[in-house]
Amino acid sequence: MGAPTFATTGRYVHATFDGDLYFGANDGVHGYELWRTDGTATGTRMVTDDFPAREDDMDLYIVSDRLFVVTGSGRAYAYDGTQPPVRITGFGTMPTGVNRGVTGVVADRLILTGSGYDLYAVDPGTTVARLVDSPGRKAFEFAGTDLAVLGDWAYFSGRDRTSANPTDPTDKVGVELLRTNGTVTELVKDINPGPDGSYPQAWITAGDTLFFQANDGVHEEELWTTDGTDAGTHLVRDHRTDGSSGFAYSPLAHGDEIYYLPGDGGQLWRSDGTDEGTHLVADVSAADGASLLLLASVGSEVYYLRSYSDRSVRPAVQRGLLVRTDGTPEGTRTVAQLPGSIFEVGRPAVVGDRLYFSAPSAYGSALWRSDGTANGTFPVSLGGFDGTGTAGDPDIHEARTLGNRVVFSSRFRPEPGSEPTTQRRLYVVDPTIAVPPRRATAAPELSWDDVTGKLAVSTGTWTPGTDTFTYQWFRDGAAIPEATGPTLQVRSMYEPRLGDRIAAVVTGAGVGSASATASSPTVRVTRAALAPLPPIARPRVQGRPVVGRHLVAAPEERYPDSRTSYRWFVGKHVVPRIHGPRLRLVRAYIGKKVQVQIIMSRTGNDTRRSRSLPTAAVRGARHLRPDATPTSATGATSGHDQADGRSSSTA
Repeated sequence: MGAPTFATTGRYVHATFDGDLYFGANDGVHGYELWRTDGTATGTRMVTDDFPAREDDMDLYIVSDRLFVVTGSGRAYAYDGTQPPVRITGFGTMPTGVNRGVTGVVADRLILTGSGYDLYAVDPGTTVARLVDSPGRKAFEFAGTDLAVLGDWAYFSGRDRTSANPTDPTDKVGVELLRTNGTVTELVKDINPGPDGSYPQAWITAGDTLFFQANDGVHEEELWTTDGTDAGTHLVRDHRTDGSSGFAYSPLAHGDEIYYLPGDGGQLWRSDGTDEGTHLVADVSAADGASLLLLASVGSEVYYLRSYSDRSVRPAVQRGLLVRTDGTPEGTRTVAQLPGSIFEVGRPAVVGDRLYFSAPSAYGSALWRSDGTANGTFPVSLGGFDGTGTAGDPDIHEARTLGNRVVFSSRFRPEPGSEPTTQRRLYVVDPTIAVPPRRATAAPELSWDDVTGKLAVSTGTWTPGTDTFTYQWFRDGAAIPEATGPTLQVRSMYEPRLGDRIAAVVTGAGVGSASATASSPTVRVTRAALAPLPPIARPRVQGRPVVGRHLVAAPEERYPDSRTSYRWFVGKHVVPRIHGPRLRLVRAYIGKKVQVQIIMSRTGNDTRRSRSLPTAAVRGARHLRPDATPTSATGATSGHDQADGRSSSTA
């Protein structure tokens, strides 16, 4: 879907209402307004141009037959899908900024906060807000903006603004667990008795239980549940007995349970709201740089991401693993590896048994799809970067479901290879359309170099477009460890045998479909591949045998796929720790003759050696450096002399 184009979408808000996806966007002409799409270019249009021009933010709330729009300037509108949005009256404006109060829906009512921090409700079929009856309370101090719904009640964190005064000894209730049904507001439980408050937050509803984080003054922030009554509100588990926080801010509902990350996020737990029903699922807290991030509930399993430190590159970088679990350690298994940080992953969408999420890829930011298998996990779209083969900004916005399709927005390139614009477009992925299988239309071919003993494999020809390849070499059907490049050095990467059957498997990957493999023809190791090393010519020693000068072995023998080292002799003794082609002469060598031996070796072949004729006796010199003194009569030199000649040669 390539039109319309938006200058910006501001904060990416969305809501699915009456079969369409609603969102806020600025097309560069009308300012930030409410838009809708049915997933087609012709079905994408602006709903209204009536919002104030200075609007740059909004939140969307759905009840059974209406969409409520709450703008960044504190106004609220009701929209029924046919008539223009109608502004809600009866409450003035809502407070804005960080202390804007709470907003949400419960029992087909919109709940919002008035400018005096009192609660209002908009009843079904009306556009006039009315003040909610709150016995003993007139206005509230809120500790968060979210309402959590359980049944016909909405729960929030706050206290009576008119009487809350920490210096007043008669004020015994701080910020605690409150609830409203749009008609009456009441305290559920004073979790932390006294003026300090328990500050409930991180709400999530699973089944008939509301889970949240609270601090009762004894256990710090821990996992709590409530059924809406004082007696039914209790601590689930104290994860940290050292007094530190034991609950993180990313709980995920899965049936009647939740999955959550207590403490530093290195452990994954699940809970049904009881202590005996709370279990550890995975623990990576001891791993270097490891952490977890929950993604989504898909069918009977939960998907999450695990970070790890990839030390195959320098410096090491953080990468991610996609993991699925049935809630047990033995039922937890890795699905696939992601090339980037898990903290660059966008909020996912679930269609059937497939998971969609935005994340880094080898091609830039991409929309990924996973069916829970390694081969079924791959990037399906690069958004505005499709077909360019060039990595772009990691700027795909969160995926959203629209019926059985996935919608996301992305910056785009006007022309292949050009820089991305600052504008955005909407894109749609239809999972019902069959993905073309990736396959090699021409198999990879092998080529052999008798001189170097090297096998090379081509990538072959693939469809659809395939631009990432990995390799694995096999001998007699068994993988050769570390032989994972496009070439194989037969004489050095493994111990070859005459008649070995060698083949390569090429894996092709790209955007739009799963990776696939293709095998090359098989070749046999011949005698040419196992040919012995040729004899080494007698080396010569070049240079004047005078103290303070260097002697050099010539020529420096180098044969393909071989390793060469040197051994120097002064008189009858070997010069220790000198394995390179140069030797510096010191005073201890005076009167002795020098020889050099070349040693050449190659895996699967014999070692070859050749020794030079002796030089003339070493003579002294008029001027010697003060540190050029021997440490023993065997020819060992000072640290300076040894370091000077310690070069080595490897072919």
